[in-house]
Amino acid sequence: VLFRHAENAYLTAVTTAHNPAVANRDQEAAKLYTEAIKRFQLLLDKYPEYPYINLARWGLANSYYQLGKFEEAVKALTQIPDVDRSNKLATASLLQADCVIRTFPSSAEDALSAAKLAQQVEQAVKLLDAFIGSAGPLPEVAEALLKLGYCHQQMASIMGEPAERNKSFATARLAYERLIKDFSKTPHYPQAVFERARCMAEQN
Repeated sequence: VLFRHAENAYLTAVTTAHNPAVANRDQEAAKLYTEAIKRFQLLLDKYPEYPYINLARWGLANSYYQLGKFEEAVKALTQIPDVDRSNKLATASLLQADCVIRTFPSSAEDALSAAKLAQQVEQAVKLLDAFIGSAGPLPEVAEALLKLGYCHQQMASIMGEPAERNKSFATARLAYERLIKDFSKTPHYPQAVFERARCMAEQN
C-alpha cells in the first residue's frame, strides 16, 4: 500500500510536469515530487526488507533528480545493488552517472578541484561502462555514449602530460564514433559528430 501510495504521487508529478494546461505546473510538480519523496522515504524507513525496495529507491532518486537534488539522488541509487540493475531498473547506472556528471566542479583550476573532478569522472565512467555493457539494444545507450565521451574530454582537460591528454581524447573519440555508427538516427547524433571533430582537433 505504501509503495502504491508513493508511486501514485510520483506518477502524478510526472503527468503534471508535462501537462501545459496546468497552471504553475513547475511549482505544482515540485510539490508533488516533494510529496513522493516523503512517501518513498517512509516506505524505506518502515519496511527495508520490502520485496520491491529497489523500485522505491528508484522512485526516490527520480524524484530528487527532478528537483535538481542530484547528490541526494546519487545516495538513493547507490543503495541499488548492481545485480538488480536490470529490467525496470536497467537505467539506474545511467541515471546515477548523469547525477554525478551534474555535480562536476564548475572549474578545475586548482589541485583540489582537479582531484575532485578526476574522482567523479572515474565514478561516472565506471557507471556508464557498466550500463553500456549490459544494456543491449536499449535506445538510452546513445545518451550514455555521449556522456561517456564528455567524461573522457573532462579528464583530458586536467591532464598535464600530452600523451595522457591525447589518450583521453582518443577514448572520447571512440565513444562518439560508436554513437555515430550505431545510433545515427537519434537526436544525439549531431552532437556526437561535433564533439568527435573537437577531439580530433585537440589531438592534432
